[in-house]
Amino acid sequence: MGHETSLIAPDGKGVQETVAFQPVSALPLLPLPAGKPLQKKLVVLRNAVIRLRNLYRLRRSLQRLKPDLVVVTGDLVNRYDDAEQWRAFDSVISGLDKQIKVVCLPGNHDQKISGDKVDCTVFKEHYGADRFALALKGNLLLGINSSYIKHCDPEQEPAQKAWLEEQLGKSDAKVKILFTHHPFFLHEIDETDGYPVIGRSQRHSYFELFERGGLKAVYAGHLHGEAQGNYNGIEMTTTAATGKPLCHTPSGIRVITISGTEVRSKYYPINRIPEKTTDL
Repeated sequence: MGHETSLIAPDGKGVQETVAFQPVSALPLLPLPAGKPLQKKLVVLRNAVIRLRNLYRLRRSLQRLKPDLVVVTGDLVNRYDDAEQWRAFDSVISGLDKQIKVVCLPGNHDQKISGDKVDCTVFKEHYGADRFALALKGNLLLGINSSYIKHCDPEQEPAQKAWLEEQLGKSDAKVKILFTHHPFFLHEIDETDGYPVIGRSQRHSYFELFERGGLKAVYAGHLHGEAQGNYNGIEMTTTAATGKPLCHTPSGIRVITISGTEVRSKYYPINRIPEKTTDL
């Protein structure tokens, strides 16, 4: 079970603005309100519901730091057909300050998957869409349902890929970032296929699309551990679990900072999340 979240936070100079957004699939981008320039910060979490206490600890940190946006990139629950697990996750998210915006993507545990068929109905009943395109201060944030790619869904995968190409092609954003549940690879684009990653037969096609579209970085989860790769200048970062880790990295979150055209990220264990945004 994976659970990644990304958040956009203020720059530590007392400037605070909130992204105007909603999870969307093919709707127009929603701009950030006008104001002073911000340094954007995002945080990536993974795998939360297995250890709800981590989510409650994280919620206290988010309330303190007051980020502009939280992006949950998958495995909100361990079983998509367990209503109690959905209620548990919703209870944590609904308890956040209403100024902290949240957008969610589905992981493999959030959907019914049978062979090459991915049924995202239950997730959509809760969150309305399984992909998003958001504008933030001249930057473009995209999120997709990576299970369509991982399982080669014959209808959903090509439709989503066409949408993704359209979003990248029509945007002149300074920085473009993609969020996904499954990593395309852990370290090298031609590494061996396996459970954690999208199949090798799919990777080059997508990264060629990313390169044409000017994508800067991809952030994923699913592994329950940390991994870092790069292909033709596009970063592929896999973030460890917010809930139950299966590797040596402790449960935590990743903070991604966008400053101008520079994108930086840092992983924080749950018990070491800074007290102030100036320390991020």
